[in-house]
Amino acid sequence: FLREALNSRKPKTILEIGVNNSRKYDYSSTFNFLSYVSANKDVKYLGIDIDQENIDGIFKDPPNTDEENTDEITYINNNKKLFKKNKIDFVNDDSGKYNLIAEKIKSFLGGKIDMLFIDGWHSVDQVLKEWRYIDFLSNKGIVILHDTNNHPGPKNLLKAIDRDIFQINEPFKGRKNDWGIASIEFKKSLKW
Repeated sequence: FLREALNSRKPKTILEIGVNNSRKYDYSSTFNFLSYVSANKDVKYLGIDIDQENIDGIFKDPPNTDEENTDEITYINNNKKLFKKNKIDFVNDDSGKYNLIAEKIKSFLGGKIDMLFIDGWHSVDQVLKEWRYIDFLSNKGIVILHDTNNHPGPKNLLKAIDRDIFQINEPFKGRKNDWGIASIEFKKSLKW
């Protein structure tokens, strides 16, 4: 779903709330975002996470450097290059600190978000705080909300969204064996 959204939407600015430093590349959102940034010119990524270890893991060399880890080593080295080229950046803080994050969106992403990925703390209050970043959503912007099948914040946000204003796609809704994901965007007639 995420790779398809990246390839079809071709975002130039990405804000990810909840950095995932997993080495299991098939499902890591952060891996998919950073791979996309690496493969595309003029794309910027901003990751927000309260846990410094999640951010550090993006750059940390694997425990052993044998031939089995060559893909992982390439990924880590690419991330270091992207950071040096000012294509990726991170904020180690609470994603609910609107003014702090808003300033970083303005300074690093130019004040516009083409893709907002919300996968931080899943409480109702926190997800509502993170939803406020739609203030920066570009005309072609999309919000992707993770964990919509099981966690109270994402589930309740989806219930509360005005479907006269937003178009919502929930490809895995109700699946018991899936965390769930939804894409949310302004209806075409309502974009500013």
